[in-house]
Amino acid sequence: MIPQNTQMRYRDGMRDPSLTPAIIVDVGAAAADEQSGIRHPEISGWQAAQWLFDAVPASVAVMRGEQLVIEYVNASGVALWQRGTAAELLGRPLLEALPELHEQPAYVELMRSVIRTGVPVSRNEAPVVLRGRDGPVTHYFDFTYSPVTDAQGVIDAVWVFAFDVTAVVLARREVELANRTKDEFLATLSHELRTPLNAMLGWASLLQKDSSDPARLARGLAVIERNALAQAKIVGDLLDVSRILGGKLVLTVKPTQLSAVIAAALEPLRSAAASRGVKVTTELDAELTTIQADAHRLQQVLWNLLSNAVRFTPAGGEVRLSARAGARSMIIEVADTGSGIPAEHLPHIFERFHQVDGSLTRSHGGLGLGLSIVRYIVEAHGGTVSAVSQGAGRGATFTIELPIGVEQAPESSNGAASVEALAAPPSAVIGAESPAEPVTTGVFTTHLPLLGVRVLIVDDDEDCLEVLRLRLDAAGARVVAVRDAATALGTPGPFDVIVSDIGMPEMDGYAFLRTLRAEPSSRASTPAIALTAYAHAEHVELARAAGYQEHVAKPCDIAQLIASIRRLSLSASTAKRSAALRP
Repeated sequence: MIPQNTQMRYRDGMRDPSLTPAIIVDVGAAAADEQSGIRHPEISGWQAAQWLFDAVPASVAVMRGEQLVIEYVNASGVALWQRGTAAELLGRPLLEALPELHEQPAYVELMRSVIRTGVPVSRNEAPVVLRGRDGPVTHYFDFTYSPVTDAQGVIDAVWVFAFDVTAVVLARREVELANRTKDEFLATLSHELRTPLNAMLGWASLLQKDSSDPARLARGLAVIERNALAQAKIVGDLLDVSRILGGKLVLTVKPTQLSAVIAAALEPLRSAAASRGVKVTTELDAELTTIQADAHRLQQVLWNLLSNAVRFTPAGGEVRLSARAGARSMIIEVADTGSGIPAEHLPHIFERFHQVDGSLTRSHGGLGLGLSIVRYIVEAHGGTVSAVSQGAGRGATFTIELPIGVEQAPESSNGAASVEALAAPPSAVIGAESPAEPVTTGVFTTHLPLLGVRVLIVDDDEDCLEVLRLRLDAAGARVVAVRDAATALGTPGPFDVIVSDIGMPEMDGYAFLRTLRAEPSSRASTPAIALTAYAHAEHVELARAAGYQEHVAKPCDIAQLIASIRRLSLSASTAKRSAALRP
């Protein structure tokens, strides 16, 4: 590195138009040699320095005066600034040679301050936007600006040494993003698994205590089945992604009737669509032919697209599936009139873990794996899948194109599944595993431990909300159950304890309680329990910071929840009595 306050002089004491200064390396040593009578030829140090600077992997430049006229720039600097030759830069003021720096005046002012004060300046990983051949490009630099003095000791120039650390910065950010994505995915996975578990365990415990009511028994079994299938879908997606990453997802390819696969994918979704008030229509070409495909995997693709379309389409909307024969391919479209896809998300929609809305207030669940699995399966069949949308609130259309011939078909395994076996929904077929040992919950130690306790429950999951209401009601509580934070804020009470979910649409549980705590009313001090599937340590801290007294993770032991409600209720009552007795 060139030492600070490096002296530069010019032949005959004048600035040579050729801009070839000679560097004084050690004036004291030269004087000693003169006294000894030994004469040396004139030192051509600048030529040696130029060769050295052109060899180092850093940008080096010398700029003179208030206008920062470029007197020298090495080959790395010319390449970085994406100019053709050094001649395009030499002798020109910096802002004229690099006009893009007009928008980044801080760096220019730093150089001028070094000339004015003589104090060197260093920065690490400083972002600089430079003009690239294809447009502006951001680079990151570790740089040092050092003052330059002439033979008279006057500072009139600045050395610039800049190391391009863009690759290091981007690599680190990629690792940080990967870690953040992993953490967010694990939190989402925890939520998506714990939420149905809470409903299943709650209903199982309730029915174990009392299954005499046929309507309640049927309702409970339906909830357990629905949530078990939801979990099977999640586990199936995880296993499929693992197989894909390991190159172990095997397709059983055989002649397959596309119309049969479409019918099998539609069948389990019609009731769900009807319950949501979504109309499902089909438009199938009479000339649909047989294709080479894995029937179950192709059904999985269509089921994923159709279930997403139904889930993201509000009541009164429509989902349309069409299929037609092209010249050498089958073209399938799934279109909806739902929430649509923002333009910035379209290029990433088929990436693993990508979700248009990954916030706590998202209205729709899922792990962000389904569409990545769709793309892999379609491409493994030699086809393509794409998505288009006119933007948020304007629906989306997914198009699959599958080759009719066998030349693109992947290697098949022995033993193909028959199309007639496609009646079961993919969630029950894919990723089936041996069931785990059942989890049991505690029993009540008293018959009515919450007798007279007024409890407000807030949870957007209808199954969880219902089972909590029934269980707390059975424990003697007077329960009001609502499905969103806005309704909860509009419910006057009074209540002894609030039990709230965290991940809810529009307003999450943190914002709900912060809003409640800020009210001037007496209910602002109501004790609250966060009952949530977000169960990591940081979520416990966030809950306490928002004003919750306790955090209970789903699936919860109902006895533990009742004990927490009872404890908070008694503590609040004691505090009120003590306040009333104070003079």
